[in-house]
Amino acid sequence: MRVHHACRSRLALTVLLFLGSGLALAGGPESRKAADWTLEERLEMRFNPESMRSRSHHSAEVAGPEMAPPAEGVNVVDGSRNPELLLPHELFQSLLTRAYGPNAETRETYREGLTAVLRSLGFSETFWDELEDQAKELLEVDRESRLRTEGYALLPEERKTEIRRELEELKVTYCQDRARVIAEVTAHYGRERFYDLLYRGVAPHMTLSSNGVTADQARFVAGGCQ
Repeated sequence: MRVHHACRSRLALTVLLFLGSGLALAGGPESRKAADWTLEERLEMRFNPESMRSRSHHSAEVAGPEMAPPAEGVNVVDGSRNPELLLPHELFQSLLTRAYGPNAETRETYREGLTAVLRSLGFSETFWDELEDQAKELLEVDRESRLRTEGYALLPEERKTEIRRELEELKVTYCQDRARVIAEVTAHYGRERFYDLLYRGVAPHMTLSSNGVTADQARFVAGGCQ
């Protein structure tokens, strides 16, 4: 009888250990949706050498033999495959650039493509007008930057140097303002809903490729360049 009881005790302990390990695994980033990863989890996996090689290899396979594979050290993130590795500010910038770009047809096509996700998350029909008002300072800088670079290739070298300097000066302020606007928009709509929009709606249509950028540099920009 004591032997039987001991067996049952060992079985119960085994089950508890198994359940405990399962709960621990469930808490890992890979078991959560892309919107729920922390910044540090995204950076750790994005700059993991093995992950970088795997994503580069996949990118080359998708591109086909006629295209040159990504160079050694290039960090490729395909949002349709690894949305969790894109950073919130990158997705937000893509959203602004494509939804409020200069081409009306492109704007409408992009917005229509997000309609189903917006509705499923409970965003109202006035979302685009609201976001435009919330991000008006950033959008104005975007428009100004486009105007400054119109016909850039035909400009004299001296003017090109001036434009590059002007845009470089705008970069830090823009980065800081973008971080503030993201925080305000996130607070307005709620983190879960807004991040679901970014990672379910924006990420699948975005691919980033960078070379020489470090995790510390990416973290700096993600934090508003401060």
